[in-house]
Amino acid sequence: RLILNAPKISIPSKAGDVHLALDFGTFIIETDREGLAELPPREMGLYECIRISGSQVSARFMGSTVDWESSSSQDSLLEECSLNMPLHIARYADAELPAMRAAP
Repeated sequence: RLILNAPKISIPSKAGDVHLALDFGTFIIETDREGLAELPPREMGLYECIRISGSQVSARFMGSTVDWESSSSQDSLLEECSLNMPLHIARYADAELPAMRAAP
């Protein structure tokens, strides 16, 4: 299990009076043992099943001073949200199956 605190990025306008503030939140990458158990026998040895989860991702416009702690959603482009994506990543190349795929 790997926990990553993603960066916060501020992009100023040319005039500098408005900033686009991007908060990429927190991401967790972990082994998906349930996903592995659901694979057909032929694919169990080929794929590593992982799950990528993200939380607290947001984007908004801010004034000339960026305040990351501000909870105002007045100029929000993307309200704080989460994602959850299971993936199958091949351990070695296979002529018939993809190297990486989103799990169902």
